[in-house]
Parts: sequence; structure tokens; C-alpha cells
Amino acid sequence: MQHELKFGDNTNLNVQLVEDLYGIDEVVVTGYGVQKKSDLTGAVSSVSAEKLNSVPIPNVEQALQGMAAGVNIIPKSGKPGEEADIQIRGISSINGTKPLVIIDGVSGSLMSLNPSDIASIEVLKDASSAAIYGATGGNGVILVTTKKGSAGKMRISANVYRGIENPVNTVDMMNSQEYMEVVEELEARKSTPRNYDRDTLATYDWQDMIFEKAISESYDISISGGNEVSTYLFSTSLNKQQGIVKNTDYQRFTIRMNSEHKVNKFITFDEKITFVNSQTEGFDQWYWHNFYNNPIVDVISADPTVTAYDEDGVWTESPFNVGNPIVKLDMKDKINKNNEFAGNFGLKVHLLKGLDFNSRITGKFGLNDAKEYQAIYQASPTDFNNQDKLIQNMNKSLSYNFQNYINYQTTIAERHNISVMVGMEASKWWGYDISGTRVDMASPNPDMLYLKMSTNGESDIQNVTGGAYNGANQAYFGRLNYDYLGRYLLTVNVRRDGSSSFGPNFRWGTFPSFSVGWKFAEEDFMQDLTFLSTGKLRFGYGQTGSNAKGGFPFLSTVENLETFRYTVDGVSTQVGTAPNQISNPSLHWESVNMSNLGLDMTFFDNRISLSADIFDKVNEGMILEKETSSIAGTYNGDNPEVNFGSISNKGYEITMGARKNSGELTGSFDLNFSGVKNEVLSLAVDSMQSGAVHNVQPTNMTLVGAPVAQFYGWQLEGMFSENDPTEKVGSRTFITNQPQIVNEDGSITYAQPNAKPGDARFKDVDGDGKITNDDKVLLGSPLPKLTFGFSLNLQYKGFDFVAFFNGTYGNKIMNGSKQYLYNPVGYQNRGAGFADRYRDEVVKDGVVVVNENHDTDIYRLSADTYTKMSNFFVEDGSFLRLRNVSLGYTFPGTLTKKIGIEKLRIYGGGKNLFTLTKYTGLNPEIGGNDILNMGVDIGLYPVTSMVYFGANITF
Repeated sequence: MQHELKFGDNTNLNVQLVEDLYGIDEVVVTGYGVQKKSDLTGAVSSVSAEKLNSVPIPNVEQALQGMAAGVNIIPKSGKPGEEADIQIRGISSINGTKPLVIIDGVSGSLMSLNPSDIASIEVLKDASSAAIYGATGGNGVILVTTKKGSAGKMRISANVYRGIENPVNTVDMMNSQEYMEVVEELEARKSTPRNYDRDTLATYDWQDMIFEKAISESYDISISGGNEVSTYLFSTSLNKQQGIVKNTDYQRFTIRMNSEHKVNKFITFDEKITFVNSQTEGFDQWYWHNFYNNPIVDVISADPTVTAYDEDGVWTESPFNVGNPIVKLDMKDKINKNNEFAGNFGLKVHLLKGLDFNSRITGKFGLNDAKEYQAIYQASPTDFNNQDKLIQNMNKSLSYNFQNYINYQTTIAERHNISVMVGMEASKWWGYDISGTRVDMASPNPDMLYLKMSTNGESDIQNVTGGAYNGANQAYFGRLNYDYLGRYLLTVNVRRDGSSSFGPNFRWGTFPSFSVGWKFAEEDFMQDLTFLSTGKLRFGYGQTGSNAKGGFPFLSTVENLETFRYTVDGVSTQVGTAPNQISNPSLHWESVNMSNLGLDMTFFDNRISLSADIFDKVNEGMILEKETSSIAGTYNGDNPEVNFGSISNKGYEITMGARKNSGELTGSFDLNFSGVKNEVLSLAVDSMQSGAVHNVQPTNMTLVGAPVAQFYGWQLEGMFSENDPTEKVGSRTFITNQPQIVNEDGSITYAQPNAKPGDARFKDVDGDGKITNDDKVLLGSPLPKLTFGFSLNLQYKGFDFVAFFNGTYGNKIMNGSKQYLYNPVGYQNRGAGFADRYRDEVVKDGVVVVNENHDTDIYRLSADTYTKMSNFFVEDGSFLRLRNVSLGYTFPGTLTKKIGIEKLRIYGGGKNLFTLTKYTGLNPEIGGNDILNMGVDIGLYPVTSMVYFGANITF
């Protein structure tokens, strides 16, 4: 950082170095290389290790939430070990938004990383920066660089924390008295309604019984050091998370070894060896997102008049045949173990001045082992299992990646700086799985639970199945960086990708990009603006892509089904074969085209920063399934995949920051926010309907001219009242002030002929006097208009304080849990608000069984109201959440070094301590669904808050 001083005759100068607060000459990782941050011309967001490790987090995805503009990370649920949904600059394909993750140069998974191992993260958001990854960069690229050792004495660092987790929120449910009033109302519809003594009943809170305090703890240690020839870093970590629901624990164990060796002044060799073991208990992730048997919904709607166990520890039974949800959780005995080994080996050869050759090969081996035992039990006449079963499956996967590239850098006439990179890359992956099932095990003892211990060799329930997969990619790529006087910048990328997922005629695709930059603050005419430290204008345009959804969709497939049985002799039959998938040899890459205009500025000696981007991203040739006629010859087969769809995302990103680096109180404030307008430009079909919560379906509609996955249903216009005019025709009474059709004979057909006071009024949108599917409208988008995050970081003497918030604005949520909380039938419990429903008085034997309540806006018990998708279910999903807050203290080094400790910091804090939202469900962050039914809340595993304490120690 340049700083000029004026002086006269005094030649005794006291010069003090001032920290470059924004690191404008910081080197950041780009695809297959590094570049000065000040020379970047693409849209790249950087997150440092200091930010990632400022608070304890179990995985990297949670650490990135709200940290980078344009990056929206949505937890799929609060279940330990579950991945998040990541969206970079909107939804560019209905086939998913998962970005490409590159760890130390090769693809990987954020969930496999120990956050303490990370040195930096860069997010490549536009095509001009991500095009170097071609067909795999259509959803953006996340580059992760792990830490390495440095020359000097050996350093040992240990980090440990322990926290207690609780649900962020619970659902208010009816007490036993309110619940029994609903039961009595249901009974009143029968010929012999019953009168229950409600006042004598206790109320049992099932959420309090099921949701337990959970311990989350993490331990990691690293050892690093080396000399001028070799450096090393060894780290290991153990992260353990108890679930707040029984049998949902998760743990991850990692080992990492990074080293670098200078063989001589021309050759450098590095290796990165990792091992990751993760273990998950209980139901698979898909089960928690199942809208038919979601365990959380079962818990919420359990009978509040009974407890989970009786005095003898035996499961209780509801007198109304409402299932005991704890049975399912108690009996779930499944454990899933994942192991991954990876070796990453690199060679760098310095050939000539400015010319380097790089080669890297990575191999991975994955082993998944799952085991489930379904024991015999009897909980009730309708909840039992009379035959035990053992299910085991195993999956093996192998892959390799081989890279070779050359970098050349030179300066011509001290004005022209040129950097060129060319290379190739090849990847291949394959694997297989096998699964077996046996019944009637010899013993339930865990040490005896092996498939060969079955005592039944005849049951057709027992089977063995398996499959396999494989695929390969190959690519050639190149990049040119040029600048004139370090002021006028140009970057050109090109990549040519080949994939085994496409046919021979369309196997290859080319993805180019370019970007330019102008450091206008360095121009002579800007020098009088002393408040402006740096200023750069950027523009880029390029193309990235997305691969096929999987398999080999350009080929035809056949299958054997019992449905295809046929006979030759008229007596015996055999299974036949028929086409399943129609081939499309013309299928090719999805192409994502993006332009980006950016502005970067810093002010007042780099103490204030501003970065702004506007972008336009269009996916052309999106891969969709095309509906075909039955005469095509398939029977319930897969529709062929075609390139016929386009989605547009236009938006902006703003990042601002302020730093104070003098005095005893120092700190920083960072703010980022972004907005995206999503629009479907074309589809292979007229529209795409998706989503369901029991019989409330479809929930979402994707059609041309609107954002992806808009909520779709009827509009409600208030409630029918007992004061509405009526007409009696025969034995039926009709409410007359509603849409209607006058028939030729003068009779009237009403739009809602069964309507009664307390029912919802549906809007006749098209004015035809009927309520039909033609009256359905778009009810809002699950995509936010604005995402944001801001943080405060302060240091005072030995104390440090961090607070981080993030949130969204303008998105809608389909609160599918209302399908259960306002259930019009059955004896499950309902939400507390349903106690205020519209109802008429019911008298039995001179006793008031059901009290009248007409002064309310909660609809009566009515299947027509609560089983149709309408704006009743759609709520505002905007929220502001305190994601993390931490207070730490670092002891003076003069004290700790006396006991051999170089640095000792203790800290405490919390995560998700409060959330501001109007949403009435468990959590306003709804993930885990397909793109076509985003934002549908079926009652997910609750997100947790945590209070924690920890320590950082360096020797």
C-alpha cells in the first residue's frame, strides 16, 4: 500500500508500517492457478480461514451461510450430518443447483472437510471465472484450499468445543381439553355422540417428551512445521453431534496429511492424503422428508391425553387409535457408515524462467456399509411386527483424476504482463452396490446379526440385489491473463469438455469466456481524489455448462417386469422384456451463458470497501424429459431427455465493509446482500406441476414467464357466515351469495353447493360461476427477493467479539404442516390455533358438548377447506437470524509462555439464539426438496440452537 509523506529539512523520519486492511495484493486461488486479488476481472468472493474459524461450526456449509453475496445456503433440516442446498446466483436448471466443489485442485465434498483444515475458500460466481471448469461449472464453483506447513519450529494447535443443543422452535398444540372438544365435535357428527369429562384430563407435551437436549462436541489437533526443503502438516479431528431426536446421532472422524518437498531448485513435490469416516444413525435422510410418514409430524400430532410410556415403561395406546410416535423411534435400529480414502499427489517442475509444468493425480476409494435390524414388537393391535428382518447393503466406489498443465509468465518492455496456462484433465469413476435381506434371525443379539444367521431359507421376502455404474470425463483448457501497466486487464478462458453421458456425435462441448478490467483509480486524472484508495471496473462474459442427470440417456434401455408375462403354449407363462427408455442420440450439454459488470472500490486508506455486481445468466438447452405417446412402445417407462428449456436469472450483489485498525479497540463490520429475478423462458412441456403434502397437491407450478416452482392453487376470499342469505331447495339449503350458474330450466347451480357457515370462500377467478382448476392462480415464489448477511467483529485488548446475522426477504413458504395441524378428519391433535375454529353448539342429553364459536376467522372442520391447495397454506418466509455470537479472551503471551503455551484462547457463545420471522412453522429455512417443489414445509427435523464453550491452544 503506497502512502506519501511531506517533509522539509527534517531528515529524521519515524516510519511505521501500516497493515493493508483489505489485502488488495492478496493472492487468491483461481482455477488451476492463483492471481492477485487486485487483478481479478471475474466475480469471485473470498472467505478467509479467520472468518471460518471465528466461531465453532460442525461443517463448512454452515460456516459459509450468509458470508458471500449471491450465495444462498439453505439447510435441508436440523438433522445432524445432513447436507444443505447451495444456490449460487439463483436457479439456473431444474436438474439441481449443486455447485462444483474443488478441494486442493480436485473435486470433493464440503461435508468431508474439517473446517479447521481450511486456509481459504473462493467462490467463482460468474462464467468469466468459472468457465475454466466448463461443463461442470454451470452452478458456480467453490474452491477450497487446505492449510499446509511452513518452515520453522514444530507447532501444535488444538481446538475443542462442547455445546448443548435444543430446538429453535416448537409448535403450539391444543391441550387435552381443546383436543377432546374436537373429538366430541367429530363424535357429534355420528348418530350417538359421546360426552367426555374433559376437565379431569392431564396434558402431555409430546414435543417435550421426544425432543431431548443434545450434546455437540468437536476435537481437532494439528501438527505442522518443516524446513527450507520440506514442510508438513498433520491434522485429525472428531466431530460428534447428538440428535435432539432419539437415534439420530452423527459423527465424523478425519485425518489429513499435507506435505511439500523441494527436491531441488527445479522440482517440487506435494502430497495430500485424507481419510474421512462418517457415521449416521436411524432413518435415512429421505424418510425425514417423506410427507406420508414423517416422524416429526407424528410427534406433533400425537394424542395429548396419553404419555409415551406407562409406569412400567411400556408403550401407551391412545383410546382413539392415534399412533404412539416413540415406537417408531425406539425400534429404528440402523447404522450407516461411510469411509473415504483419497491420495492427491502433485509435481511442479520449473523448466525455464517463468515456465512451470504442473502434474497432479488423485485417486479415491469409498466404502459405504449400512446395516438395519427390524425387531419383533407389539405396540398396539395396529402397530406391530411379527417377523424380524436383517437388511445389509454395501457400496464401493473408485475414481481417479489426472491433470497436466503448463504456466508461463513474462513481462515485455516493463509494460506488458502476460500469463498463459494450457492443460488437460481426465477423470473416471465406477462402483457397484449389493444388498441382501433375510428374515427369522437366530438371535437379536447384535453379535449374531449376520445374513447367514437366518433360520428361514424359504421366504420370498429374502433376496439379494445389486447394480453398478461408471462414467468418464476428459477436458482440454487454457487461460490468458494480460495487463498493460498493471492497469488495463484482460482474461480469456476456454475449455473443451467430453463426457460419457452423451452420444458420440454430441460428446464434446466448448465453453469460452473473457473478462476485462480497468483500474481507474490509478489514472492521472483521479489523483486529486485523495479519499479514493483503489477503484476497478470489471466486465465479463462467458459460457459454462451442466452435465446430464446421470447414466447414459442417449441409449435405449429395456427391462423385465412381471407385467410383461406372456405365454406360447397357452398354459405356462414367462416374464417378457420391453423398452423402458427411449434414446436421444442428439442430447448434449446444458449451456449457461452469463454476463457480469462489476465495480470494486476502497476509500480512506482502504478502510472502507465497496464491491457491486450486476449479472445476467441464461441457461439454454436445459435437459428435460419430453412426454411421449404410448404408441412409442414403452410401458410406464422413462420419457426421453431432450434439450428444450431455458431459465433466466438477472440480479445484483453488493458487498460493503469497514475496518478500524488503530487504538485499543479495533474491529470490522461487513455487509452483503443480493437479489435475483428468476424467469422460465421455455419448457419442453406446457407446464410442470409438482409437490404434495398428502392430498394437498400439486403445490408448485413451473411455467413460462414466471419463476421456477411458483406456489399454485386457489385463492380464498374469507368465510361463509351464518348471516349469509340462503335458499332451501328440497331437503338441501344453499348459501346464495356466491358464484353461480343459471341453468336453462331456471334452476341454479352454485359454485360451492355444499358450503356451510364456517367454510372458506374460493375465488371464481375466471368468472364462469364455477370453482374449477381454471381458477387456480400463482400464489407466490419460494425464491427470495433479497438475501443478506452482516457481521460485527471487535477486539479490545485480549477480548474478541463476533456476531453474525443472515436472512432473506420476499420469499414464500407453503406451510404443509397445516395439513396436519388443521386436519379436518381423524383423531390426531391439532395446532393451538384450531381451538378457535368456527363451530356450532352441540347439545347432548341437555349438556352442551360443543360450544358455539362464530366470531373467528379459523375455518370449521371441513375437508373441502383444508385439503385443497390455496393461499391458506402460503406464508411469508422472510427472516432475520442471529446465526452466531461469540465472546473470547486470549491470555497474555507473557503468562502462557511460562507454561509452554504460545497462545491460549477461551471462548463461549451461541448459534441460532433468536429468529425474527412471521412464519408460523418450525423453521423458515426450507430445503431438501427438488427444484420443482421448493419451499414446501412438511414438518422437517427441527433446527437447533446451541450454547457452547471452547478453547484454542497453540504450543
